[in-house]
Amino acid sequence: MLKNYLKIALRNLKKHKGYSFINISGLTIGMACFILIMALVENELCSKLVSIRF
Repeated sequence: MLKNYLKIALRNLKKHKGYSFINISGLTIGMACFILIMALVENELCSKLVSIRF
């Protein structure tokens, strides 16, 4: 079953190259932004926690 899903996905990627590229690049940019924002939030929370201790 999973093998069939992979075949269909690869076939669609080959058939619609431009559309697939836009979707995959959008997903990549979104995930990178999320990771960056979470790293900044964690950094701010840690620095505030250190300043409260001292």
